[in-house]
Amino acid sequence: MTYVWIIAGWISGWILLSGMKPLSYSLKRSSPRKEDSKILTSVSIIIPARNEEHNIAALLRSLKQQTFQPVEIIVVNDGSTDRTAEVAASFQAKVVDPGALPSGWLGKSHACAKGAELAKGDVFVFLDADITLSPKGLEIVMSRYTDGLLSVQPYHLMRCSYEQWSAFFNVIVSASVGSGIDGTGAFGPCIVCSRESYKESGGHERVKGEILDHHALGICFAKSGYLVRNYIGTSAVFFRMYPSGWNSLWKGWSKSMASGAAATRLTRLLPVIIWIMGLTTVCTYFIHSLSAGTLVAGAVIYVLYSLQLAVLLRRVGNFRWWSWAFYPLPLLFFLFLFAGSLLMTFVNKKVKWKGREIELHRQTEDEM
Repeated sequence: MTYVWIIAGWISGWILLSGMKPLSYSLKRSSPRKEDSKILTSVSIIIPARNEEHNIAALLRSLKQQTFQPVEIIVVNDGSTDRTAEVAASFQAKVVDPGALPSGWLGKSHACAKGAELAKGDVFVFLDADITLSPKGLEIVMSRYTDGLLSVQPYHLMRCSYEQWSAFFNVIVSASVGSGIDGTGAFGPCIVCSRESYKESGGHERVKGEILDHHALGICFAKSGYLVRNYIGTSAVFFRMYPSGWNSLWKGWSKSMASGAAATRLTRLLPVIIWIMGLTTVCTYFIHSLSAGTLVAGAVIYVLYSLQLAVLLRRVGNFRWWSWAFYPLPLLFFLFLFAGSLLMTFVNKKVKWKGREIELHRQTEDEM
């Protein structure tokens, strides 16, 4: 049975990689600046921002350097208590106050909905405040957009050692969403849709109380008959998820990891579970091989799994060698934090994020 889990886990790891498509230029539309596609000449950038004074300047600076320029940049200042609004205004962005948070709404969904309501463009590009784009980033994103919904999980750029402990979270989130064709949802940091498809799908109002608003939004688009396409940012879209230290990393992953697992389709969740089981089995097998005289076999299997993880991590971020060479450590961290996320999500049914306490519930797909 040990070898069954090891082989099944190894195969599942490659299945996960196949669902993580890197973002690149579309061969059919190499430049969104051409006049053969009117829809790409009117793009509104919408940025929901709450207490992002230390992040938003980098995003706005990168937007100013784009080879493809939007018609407007809207920053929706979601009740910030810092200088978010002042920083955004200094970059000539249109700063919007969404007003008091209505009952039943979560802050990000409300901010996005308000931005869409005021936007002038035919295409909406929703960007989290903590991402940045390469100079051709927006051009590459728009070269891939045709209709429906397109989302991008940014490439994770890390500077501190503690951020490397996000290794398994990054792989699992990226692999669990997949291509989106089977209605598995969408990534949240970068979402592109037309005004028409946003209205017809119900937009953020339809997912107003969902902590995984992006995931629910992708399902809504799919149920409305639109194609959902998801990509990994690779060399075009980047972020540094939790630069403020261990506390922000712990809270950030805890608030959504269990909810994400519960919302993931079984066809994508099952390979993740089998892969984790395979990784865990390899650890126990390697330890057993030390005393059973099969060290060579144990070492070979361990190295094969480590190299597979290295390939997966290279797709999603600039992870250092030790995060895959000594993968049992970040794996143990993942399992421990995931257990805490389960407790918060399904027992306490409350999480805290950016000064707000969020009551958790989950809509069924029929309610979306």
